[in-house]
Amino acid sequence: MQLIVGFIIAVMIVTAIKMIKDGKHLGKALFKKEYKISKAALVASQLKKYNGHSKVITKGNIVAFITEYYVFIGLVIDEAGMLLGSETSDYFVLKYGGSEKSIKNEIPYFNELVSKISSNMDGIPINKYIIVGSSTMITFNISTISMLRLSDVYYNFIRKDGKINYTPSDINRIAKILENSLM
Repeated sequence: MQLIVGFIIAVMIVTAIKMIKDGKHLGKALFKKEYKISKAALVASQLKKYNGHSKVITKGNIVAFITEYYVFIGLVIDEAGMLLGSETSDYFVLKYGGSEKSIKNEIPYFNELVSKISSNMDGIPINKYIIVGSSTMITFNISTISMLRLSDVYYNFIRKDGKINYTPSDINRIAKILENSLM
């Protein structure tokens, strides 16, 4: 029995090492299955733990969160590896496991989208963030948007502090504006 268990573990380790060297995700190496969930949905699942009146809206890699205290819009970047490029470049180079690939830089689009949304918000301030996954390393400076690790979202936004700025009806109105703007 111990021999069989040892053999299975050895096969899993060898398979995982080969997959990592080939630049593939470890979860796929061990379980041969890829789970499809949007990156923004992962953030939304954390934000939905908020104990109070709030709304969470997601579209692609963008998540919006409205509470009694603030309006937050985030762009989620959760690519495993090292991102090379600049805040204004069209594409990033993603290096992972000895391989490289180009991925579209969504930061300029996100900045334009938030500017467009702000013009429809009647002076309501919007806090904008780039939410970076724990396995993502960004090698360049981002000056136009604050950056936050995915693991810190809950602790930074699920808090009740300061003056209440928005009533439940305000939150619903703001959510409707955001939903229409993100379509």
